[in-house]
Formats: sequence, structure tokens, C-alpha cells
Amino acid sequence: MNFIHVSTADFLATDKKASIGAKVAQRLTRIRYQLGGGLLLAVVVPAILRGSFERFPDQITSYDSTLYGTLAALLLGYLFFRKVTALPGASSLTNILPAFLTSYLLVFALFFALRLPYSRTQFVISFLLVIAWFYAITFILARYRTVRFGIVCPRTMPKFNSVPGISWLQFTTPEAVEEVPSLPLVVDFDSPDLTQEWERFIAEEAIQGRRIFSDKQLMES
Repeated sequence: MNFIHVSTADFLATDKKASIGAKVAQRLTRIRYQLGGGLLLAVVVPAILRGSFERFPDQITSYDSTLYGTLAALLLGYLFFRKVTALPGASSLTNILPAFLTSYLLVFALFFALRLPYSRTQFVISFLLVIAWFYAITFILARYRTVRFGIVCPRTMPKFNSVPGISWLQFTTPEAVEEVPSLPLVVDFDSPDLTQEWERFIAEEAIQGRRIFSDKQLMES
């Protein structure tokens, strides 16, 4: 299931005294916190740490170019990551490494082709820290996130009861669903409970932009 694209509204707010971990997880779903931490760890920290591994003249020679290179690699990798994990069934955990490895290799190849001065040490530190940062986000969200979905077919409910980190809200009428317009719906399209009224309603909601998931698709993801 894709943790980077769960909106804040999807969090279950039943406990007013939410734990610190849940509050941190809620903030980490926002792009500004994901990229803010990434900028600090992938751009600023490597620029500071490289002084411990390189001679002073080498630091001065490639300081600016490598700083911009790590910034470009971070932003490009994050774009790749967002695009890939937006696909149905894509896993955030398995796409972190390929997305950022691709972006860093592309930027490194560009530097090499244009004969720009660069610091290999700074690039390596930046890559390792950005990978660690996004894996940390993944584990925090998996541990503390609670996502809410709506169920419109009662017979579908038992198969999802054992799925952790998800809160289910069962609906019996389309009118009840309309009261929570931002809630994603899970539908068993083969269920005998799916009447023509429900089919029309689900089709209209999908056209209006509500997220509709097949029960099979959700189980696979």
C-alpha cells in the first residue's frame, strides 16, 4: 500500500490524545516534511561531512557543483519515486532504492560527461542518507499510520478484518457515503449485495474523483 500518497484526512482521528509516533507519522505524509528532511540529510549534511574525508583544496574545487548535483539527484529521485508509487499495487518499500539509484546515477553520469568537478565522497554520503531517510519514513508510517476505508458490500468485510493499520467503515446506503466525500471506497464488484443503485452511485462518485478500489486490487497491494 502506498504510504507517500495517503492524505492527512485519511488518518483515523478517534483518539484525541494521539501518540507522539502517530503525530510524527501524520506530518511525514506531507511533501514538505519529506523533502525538508531529504534536503537536510542529502544536501546539507554531506556538504558538511565531506571535510572529514577530503583535503581542503579538493573541497573548494567542487563544492558548489556537487551541492547542486546532490540537490538535483534528490529532487529527480523523489519525482521518480512519486510517479512509480502512484501506480496501483506499487510498493513504496521496494521502489525507494531503484528510484534514487537511477536519479543519482543520471546526475553522476551528467557530471562525468560534462567534465564538471564533483566530490564522489559527497555523492556517496548523500545517496546513503537519502535512502536511509525514506526507508525511515516508510517504517514509521507502517508502524503508526491508520488509514480509513469505506466498505459498501458487507460480505467483503471479513476478509479485511486481519489487515493491520486500516480502519473500516461499513455503509448500507449511498446517502451515508455522501456524508464523507473524501473517504476511499472498497467494492466487491462480484458481490450479490451490489445493487444497480450502488453501481450507479459508485460510477458517479468515480467520475467526480472519489477513489474506488476493487477488493481484489486492495488485497494484492
